[in-house]
Amino acid sequence: MVSLFIGLTGLIVFFAQWIVRNPQEYNRDMIIADIWMSVVWSWLFFGELRTKAVKLQIVNGEIIVSSFLGLGPKKTYLLNEFDGFNTWVNSGSPEYEYLYLIKNRKKKIRLSQQYYKNYVELKNAIRKQVPYQEGGGGHWLLDILSIFNIFR
Repeated sequence: MVSLFIGLTGLIVFFAQWIVRNPQEYNRDMIIADIWMSVVWSWLFFGELRTKAVKLQIVNGEIIVSSFLGLGPKKTYLLNEFDGFNTWVNSGSPEYEYLYLIKNRKKKIRLSQQYYKNYVELKNAIRKQVPYQEGGGGHWLLDILSIFNIFR
């Protein structure tokens, strides 16, 4: 995913430089390609890297989360301050389970089996201290909409 993000950023920079140097050759197809690359880049940056590709530690009843592959600011929560957690399994292939920690009816922390080798251990540690809540799992459309909810 990081290589996709870096490659896409490089393509956007390349096209931007090309447009500045050759404005007369900029056509409708290039506009569509630029828009598409910008949407995918936004999805990767604001969605995946901010909400799912997080560094997560569980220590002494606290959960420490740092977004953007662990390079972002750290947030610390007490596990017992969460209202609960729920899970959702995507319908794609391969299937991955997602775990959502919920506080005040909002998904504060998202874990994905896709990103964590120790997902089962993390889930078991959370399960010991946070109650399971039925329903309210994930949906791909809600995840896409949450990407642009930067101030959650």
